[in-house]
Amino acid sequence: MAADPSPRDAAAPAEPVPPPPSRACAAAGSLAGDPAASATALLSVAVQDGWRAFCRAPRVFVAFALLVALLQVAIHPFTALIGSRAHPSGDPRAWLLYLLGLGFSLGLNLWARLALVRGAWIALAGGRPSLALLLRWNGAASRRLLTAWMHLLAVIVLPLAGAALLLGMPLLLLTLPQVQRVLGADLLRLLALTLALLLLLALLLALLHGLHQLLGQMLLLQVVALEGLAGAEAVARAQRLVDPQRPLLLLLVIGQIAVYGLGLAACVLGVLVAWPTVICISSAAYRQLRQAEAGATGLRAAGSPAVAAPGG
Repeated sequence: MAADPSPRDAAAPAEPVPPPPSRACAAAGSLAGDPAASATALLSVAVQDGWRAFCRAPRVFVAFALLVALLQVAIHPFTALIGSRAHPSGDPRAWLLYLLGLGFSLGLNLWARLALVRGAWIALAGGRPSLALLLRWNGAASRRLLTAWMHLLAVIVLPLAGAALLLGMPLLLLTLPQVQRVLGADLLRLLALTLALLLLLALLLALLHGLHQLLGQMLLLQVVALEGLAGAEAVARAQRLVDPQRPLLLLLVIGQIAVYGLGLAACVLGVLVAWPTVICISSAAYRQLRQAEAGATGLRAAGSPAVAAPGG
C-alpha cells in the first residue's frame, strides 16, 4: 500500500476551516446564553452531518470495517499462543509470536482509525471516499497518534502508580513482623487505617483525573489526523478544544454509546455500521467545535493550527 502524505507534510498549504454554516453559527452564537441548549444544538448538527457523511459512501465504510474486523480475527490466534493467565506458556517462541501479534494489532488500530477519520472528513466535505483511499497507510500520522496515545497513557498511569507507591509501600511495611513489634498493636491499627484511607482517596482522585483526561481526548484522532500534531502537543490541543464545550462532550459520549448499543442490537452488520458512523459523527463534532472556536473571535482562532484536507 502506498504511503499517504500527512497534512503537515503535504506540499500544498493547509486550508483553514471553512466559514461555519448558518446552523453552526446559530448554535455557536448561543454559547453565552444557554450552554446546555447550545451543546444540544451543536450535537444535533454533528449527528445529522455525520450520518449524511456516512450515507455518502456506506458500502465503502462497511466494507472497510469488515476488513479490519477480519484482520483482527486473523491476528487473535497469535495473541492466544501464550495460554491463559492461570497457565501461561513457557515457550519463548509463543511469547515472540504473541508480541508480534500485539504489534500488528496496534498497527491495525492506528491504520484503521486514521483511515476512517480521513474518509469521514472527505465525506463531510461532500466527497465520496473510495476503499482504495481508506486502505492507504499514513506512516507519519500513525507515528503521531502513537506518541499521543503513549503520552496520554503516561498522564493517566503515572498518578495511579505514584499513589500506589507512596502509600502502598508503607502499608506493606506494616505487615513485617519487625515493624509490628516496634509499633505495637494500637499504633499499628491506627497507622494501617490512616494509610488505607489515604490510599483509597489518592486512588480515587487519580481515577477521576484519568477519567477527565480520557473524556478530554474524545477528538484526539481528529486533532492528530487533521491538524498534524503529535504527543503532548496533540493531547493538550484536544483538551483545549473540548474544554469550552463540556456539555457537548458529555452528550457526544452518550450519543456514541447509544449508536454502539444500536449496533450491538443489530448484531454483526450493526456494529460494522456503528463504528464508522461514530467516527463520522465525532469528526462532524470536531468541525462544529472548530467553527464555534473561529466564530468566537470572528477569525480562525489565534494560536490554533489550520485544518488541512487529508492527503490522498
